[in-house]
Amino acid sequence: MRTSRAALRPLAIWVLLLVTTVSGCGRSVVEPSVADCQFDDTGALVFLNQSDRMTPRDVYIDGRFSGTLGYGEQMTVDVAAGVIHTIDWVSTIGGGTVNSTRLLVETCTRNPVTTFV
Repeated sequence: MRTSRAALRPLAIWVLLLVTTVSGCGRSVVEPSVADCQFDDTGALVFLNQSDRMTPRDVYIDGRFSGTLGYGEQMTVDVAAGVIHTIDWVSTIGGGTVNSTRLLVETCTRNPVTTFV
């Protein structure tokens, strides 16, 4: 069975319109319309160990271990926004808390948290 060109034109126009509409002017169909931090309602804590003793420090956020930073090292952790978080710097040598602070994180912000102790 042969199909004439005239019969295929409406189908070709429909496919062209569908592709143009779905393409979203060059944007991906699955691309989020808002930033991840806005969608997830998170902010970032940026930790930097500048200990005057040049020793490693453990980082605890709200009582949970998040990582160990050597002297001069940096680490970024995403946390819930709109919440006051407790940050503890703990000595890897003696095991005691050397610095503690509380910080309110706002959505999509980067909050530096540096220890000098």
